[in-house]
Amino acid sequence: MARTARQPATAPPEPVADRADDPAPASLRGVRVGAVFEDLSPSAQIREVALRLFAERGIGATSIRAVAAAAGVSAGAVMHHFPTKAALEQAVHASVGKRVIDAVHGVGTADPLADALTNRRDAWEDLLRDQPYLADYIRRVLAEDGEQSVAYFKQSLASLYDEMAALTEAGLARRLDDPEVGIALYWMLVSARVLLRPQLEAALGLDLSDPADIERLHRAEIDLLTKPLFPPQDGTG
Repeated sequence: MARTARQPATAPPEPVADRADDPAPASLRGVRVGAVFEDLSPSAQIREVALRLFAERGIGATSIRAVAAAAGVSAGAVMHHFPTKAALEQAVHASVGKRVIDAVHGVGTADPLADALTNRRDAWEDLLRDQPYLADYIRRVLAEDGEQSVAYFKQSLASLYDEMAALTEAGLARRLDDPEVGIALYWMLVSARVLLRPQLEAALGLDLSDPADIERLHRAEIDLLTKPLFPPQDGTG
């Protein structure tokens, strides 16, 4: 596939943080978007390369020049599609959010509770198995300060509100006393496998690339979600 046309000389100046000597990381150096994402539009190709770089290095540590170097195009070509780094960040953020929503939306609403939770977990794991860099991206974007971090978290919660409403309507979940806070805490529990993977593996000796350890984590999630941790007292104690 031909490279994206260079941006005319009137293109907006590149941010000063993007240095001419700032290359792509070794794992992506020399990657050409056309060879890897040939079925995508030029802007989507650049977005996908940015996603991989953000996942590997973090958003703050990735410059427009690094994206261009990995994509095999000029910095001007990147900025032709994404005039600022913030615009590129937003495009990646929106794309990742859509993939997560598409993967789990509606899964489990017609199943018994234990099956519903398992099927939703399987849909999530299938996505991460097919696109493992998504987990790194989510972990990094939420660990960094900035508008995109907050925006991603808000989008995640908004999609989960809709999902929980569907589960409640299906009789699989109860209505929470404080849905905003309750769903945020639920999101953190079910996202622990992504957010805290290094800590879970180091502290508990898990290997979250091992299906047996993923299943162990899932069983613990189901136990916490379906049984009261502190059963109601009968008033006689």
